[in-house]
Amino acid sequence: MKKTLLHTGLLLGLLTSTPVWAQAENSLLIQGLTAFQQQQYPQAVSALEPYTRLNPKDLNALQTLSEAYLHLNQLELAEVTLNAAHGLERNHARTHFLRGQLRLLQQDYLRARSEFRSLLFLKQESKELYLYLAKTALALKNSEETQDYLKKGLDLKPDQPDQQAQLLLFMAETAANPREIYTQIEALPLSAEMQKEVQKQFFGYLVQAGEFREIVDRSFDPIIAAAKAKDRNLSTALYAELLRWLGKSSNADVDQAYVLKRMESLYEQFPEDLVTRQQLISHYQRHDQPEKLLAMYRQELISKGSELEPKEQALLFRKIADLHLQMGYMQFAYDNYLRASDKDPTDIHSRLRLGIIFITAKDYREASRNFEKILKEQPLLHEARLYQAFAEAFNQEPDKAKQILEGLPSSFEPELQGWLRSLIANPKIEPVNEIWKRLLPEFREDNSAPEAQ
Repeated sequence: MKKTLLHTGLLLGLLTSTPVWAQAENSLLIQGLTAFQQQQYPQAVSALEPYTRLNPKDLNALQTLSEAYLHLNQLELAEVTLNAAHGLERNHARTHFLRGQLRLLQQDYLRARSEFRSLLFLKQESKELYLYLAKTALALKNSEETQDYLKKGLDLKPDQPDQQAQLLLFMAETAANPREIYTQIEALPLSAEMQKEVQKQFFGYLVQAGEFREIVDRSFDPIIAAAKAKDRNLSTALYAELLRWLGKSSNADVDQAYVLKRMESLYEQFPEDLVTRQQLISHYQRHDQPEKLLAMYRQELISKGSELEPKEQALLFRKIADLHLQMGYMQFAYDNYLRASDKDPTDIHSRLRLGIIFITAKDYREASRNFEKILKEQPLLHEARLYQAFAEAFNQEPDKAKQILEGLPSSFEPELQGWLRSLIANPKIEPVNEIWKRLLPEFREDNSAPEAQ
């Protein structure tokens, strides 16, 4: 890395003492090398291609360009570029190594082995070289040679933790007991990037072994740390990663229950952890568990109610009421919608549903008065006008219902309007059972008007 920065710094220095045309070329080189270091391979290619056309004898630029091609799996371009680099210097270690990687990707294993072995003759041993020799030997089905190269790589000094981990990870892929190898890797002082790579491969092994609970437990260690630190972005990313692994479980229901247990325990410990709270809400909603959601909201009212602003209290009461309505507990829903509207008179959601509950209870006059009050405040609120028209129709007041209905655009809830017109035409039709399920959009399964009963 220091070498690259020094190289870049020297190039920047040249810009002050070179002609304009040369400055443009140097700028392309700097752009290409910088993009490559940042693993932005398409951008690296875009800068290095024109630079190498202008400077076809710049060995380092050709090698870097070919390596970028390999990362992008553009093997034909990589081969052409590497041939050009090889023509400049036939025994350059980096060129041989890149040619070996190319042959490995082309599944030309014998030629790959020849390229990698040439580095041994050039006395260019490295842990990375032995890793690729082992990969090539495995591809050639030579298990003895594979293990020999791995051993040589692991024994090579000095110890380089990340490269040591790469060798051990490859060894774990073919080992009878990979867990012992993963234990060795965990003892190494690895970079953050390598830790992610190790965890990815280890979790893959645990999935195949059917040991998903260990994935959950290991995932929750950093999730708990993020909750303590109140790092919501990290918590969100960690939960997303855990849920991706959950999708690979062969026993998803049982494993999901275990994840839920861990989340509930964490939320009890850190009630301010908004990310875990949202994960719990999403889980309860997906798995149709309104009772658990009710328990959560009630506990929050008990523990935090005095600290909340009136609108925040109203929101909790409203959510509790929505759940009671979903479960068919009309009185409880009414009580909590009333509390919500008392705390926040602008809560139209709750006030509309109070009117719907009056319709359900066949108190049509009170329902109509409720919607009338809302319309005085918001005369263009179509929902209130439609529901008031239903209240009047069920109250055997077809003329009032018709007059109210005329204030609605025909494009608003056309199916419900059609049903309402049939009620107006035949006032003796009895209201349907559980009418709130038919009128409120969140409960309509097919969004179609119900048949009169």
